[in-house]
Amino acid sequence: MALTDLLDRDAVVRGLIVAGVVAVPAGIVAAVADDGDDAPGWVVWLAVLVLLGLAFGASLAAWSQTKGTPLLHGIVVALSLFVAVQAVGVVRRLVAGEGVGWSRVVSSGVLAALAGLLGGLLGGRTAGKAPPPPDPRAR
Repeated sequence: MALTDLLDRDAVVRGLIVAGVVAVPAGIVAAVADDGDDAPGWVVWLAVLVLLGLAFGASLAAWSQTKGTPLLHGIVVALSLFVAVQAVGVVRRLVAGEGVGWSRVVSSGVLAALAGLLGGLLGGRTAGKAPPPPDPRAR
């Protein structure tokens, strides 16, 4: 059985959009503000906002999926967005001649996976308690 058979494409797309709307702008602001040794203290809160955005998008995907795999949906959403954003960031750093902190990338990936797992747990637990979002194709 392929991974695509286990995933509800619409749920993943919904989760990616929501996670991206919250996490990407917060991550960009944090990256710009964290330009060296004297980063402002509020940058930490932006990192928390990024993780909450990933968890929220993962939760939405887990809640709205129809395949019975909420944890998988949550983790796929969070890690997919993380990998896409990190790929752009790594290429930008390499082109600019800056160093890439690979340990920071890996530890951030672990945090993104945990955010996806927590979002998947939350979305999976609440899935039966509320009606799913309407299908836009059912009009």
